[in-house]
Amino acid sequence: MGAPMDVAEVEAVIDERIRPYLSQHGGDIQIISISPDIIKVRLLGQCCNCPNAISENEEIFEKELCSAFPGLKQVVLEAGVSDDLYAFAKELLKKRHREE
Repeated sequence: MGAPMDVAEVEAVIDERIRPYLSQHGGDIQIISISPDIIKVRLLGQCCNCPNAISENEEIFEKELCSAFPGLKQVVLEAGVSDDLYAFAKELLKKRHREE
């Protein structure tokens, strides 16, 4: 197993190798969790619900991150909405309910 990864190291690799590609498509990526051999991420923006983005990008993310962190075995792309988007939607619904 390689050296432990921290969020700053993973973010630096994502900033350099992954975000430029995603930003061309109106997307972004969020780290959900990091363990010694698995990184869980979520797509954001235009890429978050695109089936093509999900299937293609998981392989790209795994290739890029595993080459940067030799102890890493898998990158898991979690589906679903971000916590920020969920909170925003919840506030919108509360506001709408108060206005009715």
